[in-house]
Amino acid sequence: MQRSQLISEITTFDRSRLRPTSNSPVRKHEKSEHSKSLLLLDISRQFNRPENSDISIITNDDKIVYVSSFILQARSPYFERLLKSGMKESNSKEINVSASYDACVALFRYFYTDRLETNPKTAIEVMMLADMYLLEGLKHECESFVKKSITVETAIDFYEWSKGQFVELSYYVSKFIWKNIGKISRNQQFRNLVAVNSELLVDLLNELPEKATITY
Repeated sequence: MQRSQLISEITTFDRSRLRPTSNSPVRKHEKSEHSKSLLLLDISRQFNRPENSDISIITNDDKIVYVSSFILQARSPYFERLLKSGMKESNSKEINVSASYDACVALFRYFYTDRLETNPKTAIEVMMLADMYLLEGLKHECESFVKKSITVETAIDFYEWSKGQFVELSYYVSKFIWKNIGKISRNQQFRNLVAVNSELLVDLLNELPEKATITY
C-alpha cells in the first residue's frame, strides 16, 4: 500500500466504530459497582436465616431474630464488646432486647443492609435502640425519616412518643403542631390529649411560640 493511500485511509476512518477495550476505566468502574451490589445483596439475604446464624435475639414479645455474631461485631462496637466479654450472652448465644419484634427486625436488618426499612411508629422505637447501642448513623436516619413522615393525623402521637426521649425531635414536632394547629385541633388524637393527658398538653403549650397568633 502506498504511503499516500495509507494516510488517506487513516484520516477518513470512522472512529465511532471503535469499541472500548475491556481495560477501559468506565468498564472497570461499572464492574466494581456491580460486584459491590451483588456482595451487599448476598449479605442481605443471610439476614434472619437460622441455618446461617449463631446468635438469637429474643424480643420482648418472645419472638426470635436470627443474626450472625460476625455481622454484629463488624457493625457495632457495643455488640463486639458484649460478645467478647465472657458474659452469659456470649456463652448462651442469646441476647435479650427490650423491644418489639418489628423494631428488632428493622434494627438488625440495618446491620446487614445499611438501610432503614420500617414504618414511622416503629422508627421511633428503633431510634431508641440506636441511642442505646450508640449507633449514631442509624439514630440520625430514624430522626430524618420520622420528620419526613409527620402529618396532621400523626403529629400528636409523634410528639408523645418522642417527648422526654429525643428533645430535638419533640421540639421539631411541636413546631409542626403549632404551625398546623387549626387542622390538628379537630382530630381525635388532639381531643384525647386534652381529655386524658393534661401533663403532655401543658408541655406542648409551653412550647407555643411567645409571639404566636391565631388567624382566621
